[in-house]
Amino acid sequence: VMEILTHLNKRVKHQKSIRLPVMELWKEYVEVGAALIVRNFCMIYIEMAFDRLTAE
Repeated sequence: VMEILTHLNKRVKHQKSIRLPVMELWKEYVEVGAALIVRNFCMIYIEMAFDRLTAE
């Protein structure tokens, strides 16, 4: 899993045109019983997603 996330970070981090699924990430983050590591990664990607939001 860490290799996949590392690869994702390399591809997405500097390409602001790639949008991330904010609502889906939020649903995972607030899910009761979600593992701490899942919540931590969701928060990282939620923050990244907010930086990419458009006015739409």
